[in-house]
Parts: sequence; C-alpha cells; structure tokens
Amino acid sequence: MLIQESRTYQLAKAALLAVLLAVTPVTLTLKAQNRPLPTAKKPEEDPLSVLFKAAEKSLEEKKYKQALAQFEELDGKAVDVELKLKAVVSFRKAICQFFIKDWPRAEAELTAFLDKYPKGTEDFFDSDNRRGTAELLLIEAFSKQGKWDLALARLEKIRTRSEEHTSEL
Repeated sequence: MLIQESRTYQLAKAALLAVLLAVTPVTLTLKAQNRPLPTAKKPEEDPLSVLFKAAEKSLEEKKYKQALAQFEELDGKAVDVELKLKAVVSFRKAICQFFIKDWPRAEAELTAFLDKYPKGTEDFFDSDNRRGTAELLLIEAFSKQGKWDLALARLEKIRTRSEEHTSEL
C-alpha cells in the first residue's frame, strides 16, 4: 500500500537526514589533517607579571630570601602600576621579612604598609585587604624584639576600633 507523503513530512525527513549526516563521525583519514597547522605565536607576557609570578612561586616554596629579592626587584621596576598592586608588593616584602625573622626590617615594612596604604591591598586577595593580618604580624614583630609597650599599644588600638565598630552596628 502506497501512502502519499506531505511536503512538510518530506522537508522534515530531509532535515533529519542532514543532521544525521552532519553528526556522523568520519572514519576516513583526511589528507589535509596530515600537515601540522602553523602555530600562532603567543603574545609575550608582561615582564612584571612574570617576575611577580616567580616571586609568588618562591614564596609558596618557602624560599623567603629569594622571594624577597624578587619582590624588591619588582618594587623597583613597578613604577606606573595601580596603588593596590604596590600595596601587594609591599605586603609580600613584609611577609618575607617576617618569615626570615628579620624583626626590625619586618617591623619597618609592616609599618610602611599600614601607613602608606590605608586601603591595604584592596580586593586583590579574595576581598581581604590584609591590613588586619599586617597589624597582627606587626604586633608579633614588636613582641619578638621585646617592644612590649608598642605591642600592647597596637593591641589596644585594635580593641578600641573593634569596640567602635561593634557599637555602630
């Protein structure tokens, strides 16, 4: 028995056949694929970014003296960068000094970071500006040097700010 196909049915059948042909994998070896494609040259990365990544890697690997030297080099070269990026480098230098246990230089770096960058590192580190961390590290650097009065004064300053903040809520 012969059934007459409608024009809509014929178009749908043709479209389905076209889709099936398009998604069917080709098992033949295509000659054009034997020749390697020319590789596009990647744009070279900014030298400051390369240096920053190297310094971060050294810090991560606990090579603090090497990381400090890299961050100091970066600090000298990073002239026209955002303020928050300068703050990041300053904070990282302070961290290196702290882990090297050079307490006077750690104190100087942390104090400079806190005085120079009121917004800290802003949103560079997961929306933490690192000012609180710097305050606590500075207190520890004071205590390691036996500067108890300075450490206690800094703690009192933090406590007072915390009380003011809590009363505002």
